[in-house]
Amino acid sequence: MGGLLYKDFASVKGKKVITVLLIITFVMIALKIIGVRTDLFAVLDMENVDGKHINLFDTFTSECVWFLIILGTGFINMWISGLMEYDEKKKSMNYFLSLPVSKNTYIASKYIFIGICYYVLLSLVSVWCIVSESFIPEGFMLDMMMLTQVLSLEIICVALLVSGIEISAYLIFGRARGQLIKTALINLLAILVVAYLFFGDLNVFANWDIQLLIDWCEANSFMLMLLTTVSPFITLGLYFLCYRITVKVLERKEPVYE
Repeated sequence: MGGLLYKDFASVKGKKVITVLLIITFVMIALKIIGVRTDLFAVLDMENVDGKHINLFDTFTSECVWFLIILGTGFINMWISGLMEYDEKKKSMNYFLSLPVSKNTYIASKYIFIGICYYVLLSLVSVWCIVSESFIPEGFMLDMMMLTQVLSLEIICVALLVSGIEISAYLIFGRARGQLIKTALINLLAILVVAYLFFGDLNVFANWDIQLLIDWCEANSFMLMLLTTVSPFITLGLYFLCYRITVKVLERKEPVYE
């Protein structure tokens, strides 16, 4: 198992990715500490259109967290397709099955590796949020950062579940057919979005107010705490179910490699 995980780690250039993320994290922490100790970013204090006090550097930090979430989930999603393509070209599965490694171990290694990637992403997002919250005074921006931390957990849980389904599709149908299924679903989602933009009620977005969302979260803090506690276990259970279904299906037929 360790060899399979390291192969995938090396395939996505994991050392370079970790090095870059650590450098960016240390730079962000250093800027936060320097900014608080020297009031370096005090000139960026201002009021938004609603009259709420904000600091542009704090706003930039919050946006960086969302950028990390979007970029991280995007890269992990691309890694899934890349790993499957690499294994098909190199005939890695046939090679590893010629060793004392079971098919289930090979399949499990894919789910475990992607699960570790999402765990690292979630940990990094949590560190960024905690560091930012430590240096932000109470007010609108602190509420925004706390909301970001809650939403990031749910987004990563959904992304992990989608990745589990994607891995199953690639292993069962082969990379080419799996990619075709993924593209079809993305196109269907895009059609639904466009259809809503043409025929849906856009007043929902016109009346959108982030403060209303923050107030709703504060009023339903217990429900949110319950959701953030339970959702990771539900997601991991469904993720494991994807693995078990894939194993059961591949016990009855060989995976398709094209």
